Amino acid sequence: MQVCISFMYGMQIPILFPIALFGIFNMYMNERLLLAYYYKQPPMYDMELHLEAILRIRLAPILCFLIGFWSLGNRQIFYNIANDLQYASVMMDPDHSNYFGDKWDATIPCIIFLALTIISQLDNLRCFKKLENKLLGMKEKTLEGLDLDEDLGTFWSNLSAFE
Repeated sequence: MQVCISFMYGMQIPILFPIALFGIFNMYMNERLLLAYYYKQPPMYDMELHLEAILRIRLAPILCFLIGFWSLGNRQIFYNIANDLQYASVMMDPDHSNYFGDKWDATIPCIIFLALTIISQLDNLRCFKKLENKLLGMKEKTLEGLDLDEDLGTFWSNLSAFE
């Protein structure tokens, strides 16, 4: 989640990138310490959780360049150009339509990187589907021979063992 938010608003608020780095490092160290000293058994994570997280994080660069394209092309913020209103009932034009004018501005690299990112995401999606099919196929093979009935009682009957 923090990666997606940092990518979405990172071009406008660059301090989000170090904050996200600190958050990810903190979460990593916390999980490592809890796994070593607190958990009796490792948490049960399966491949579907990881694959879903990878699919969601893949959208973060696309959102970064789309929102960055819009915000860096805002003439009112970066060029101090504000259109005057003729009448109070008329909506103000923020002048986002003149992206590709006479000179290069910050929106041109955003469009170029957005196109390259989408092309690489489409190419990686094909490879990712192959990997997903391979990993999920391995999961089904490993669970076939397991007997998952552990002869445990109900929840309330098992609580009496801890009293």
